[in-house]
Amino acid sequence: MKKYLFTLLIIIGALSACTNEDQIDIQYETTFKLMPSSVISGFKEIQSGDFKISGDYKLRTSLFIYDKSGILVDKQVSYLDNYTDEMNVSTPLPLGEYIGVATADIVKYTNSNISLEYWFFKNPEKLNTFNIVDAGYRGGSDKILGVSSMLFTVDKKSSVTIPIQPSGCLFASIFYGIHEWSSIITMGLYYSRSNDYLLFNETGEPDTKIISKGTYNYILTELDLTDGTLDNSNNVYDYNFKLPDPEFSLKLGIEFFDNSTIYSDPVLVNMEAGQQYLFTLNLVDFSSELTLTNGTTKSAGSELILPYVSKAAKKQMFQEQVKAATKQTLHVQDLVKKHK
Repeated sequence: MKKYLFTLLIIIGALSACTNEDQIDIQYETTFKLMPSSVISGFKEIQSGDFKISGDYKLRTSLFIYDKSGILVDKQVSYLDNYTDEMNVSTPLPLGEYIGVATADIVKYTNSNISLEYWFFKNPEKLNTFNIVDAGYRGGSDKILGVSSMLFTVDKKSSVTIPIQPSGCLFASIFYGIHEWSSIITMGLYYSRSNDYLLFNETGEPDTKIISKGTYNYILTELDLTDGTLDNSNNVYDYNFKLPDPEFSLKLGIEFFDNSTIYSDPVLVNMEAGQQYLFTLNLVDFSSELTLTNGTTKSAGSELILPYVSKAAKKQMFQEQVKAATKQTLHVQDLVKKHK
């Protein structure tokens, strides 16, 4: 009898062990919908179609799933044709709490290979080591980066929707009458410190890190009037995307053929994710301005005006620079997007 009882206990124990193990291994199919259209929905195009993705470029849309301890448990990537497309994926996950990080960025994608990317995704194996790094290209509007995170719980049948938001600020720049003065060779906006990293805290919220400081030697946008590509364009515009910076300081700089350079006074901008700024420089009427076109800012309105010198002083300065030169007669056409 004791022999039979002992055998029965072994069988029950084995069945109990199998049942517990099966419960641990049970995974439930969880569906995800990533919506990148919200990345650009708050931004304004200078010309209709500027944000259209074409040619060999694709919208790399990625999903990183972390458990509550911050360990990567799954990663999904889709290459979409447009911002209006959606990424729909599903993955089996055990019951529990998770953090989903969704990203959207444009890459050059040829023959199933990435040949150009504006952002590097480094060390995603753990949430506290995951960082997104600026690859160093200006990129225009193609450099817009979208990032969103969400806490979610897998409870048998789960469905998660993540609208992806812009992770930084978009600058639009318009230069009018770029050939008004033949003594000018370059003009642009220059900033004083670099903000090239996007990090994540324990809940998946993105944060930034200032990695270096300089003396306005970083280029936000720049026109080189000596390379020939802008000879037939009198008005030119460009886009640039930057990560948030509460003390983003920039100057307008103009360089002349005699190697002299003049700079405006610096402007300090509280640059927040989702904002868009418009910078205009008009060399016909000697005016320049930086204005916030969407979003909110803690900066006073007067701080959004790019200070320079008075209109009369500007006119005298430019006349002195070009007194030996003849004003060019140029063909004026509609705004032409700067070649990337």
